Amino acid sequence: MKLIAVFVENQPGRTARVARVLAEAGVNIHWVANANSGSFGVMKLLVDKLEPAVTALKAHGLMVSLLESLAVEVADKPGSLQAIAEMLEQKEQQRQASKACLSFCPFSPLRHFEPQPPWMSCSAS
Repeated sequence: MKLIAVFVENQPGRTARVARVLAEAGVNIHWVANANSGSFGVMKLLVDKLEPAVTALKAHGLMVSLLESLAVEVADKPGSLQAIAEMLEQKEQQRQASKACLSFCPFSPLRHFEPQPPWMSCSAS
């Protein structure tokens, strides 16, 4: 699956702008994470309509790229992540997942693994 990465200035109203553009395009946001490094940041979004979202964001002058990702739905209880990690290990995907960031939303059963280049360190989302 793919995530949308939107490069935005780290200023008030930027998240609202992106959300508004997507809402006007009829795109639902299933998951979002924001990361910033000073005056700029990246919003990563999982949406229900990828192509319309990318088209709408670009039409509004936003810098957009797509990121490969893996998302799995698991129960919100102790041991859930362990079960997924063991399954990935058995399927020989552990190497890819071990270089991934894990994002966790306590209100959603969605767990997200995003492959990262070896030079990029992971931070909590």
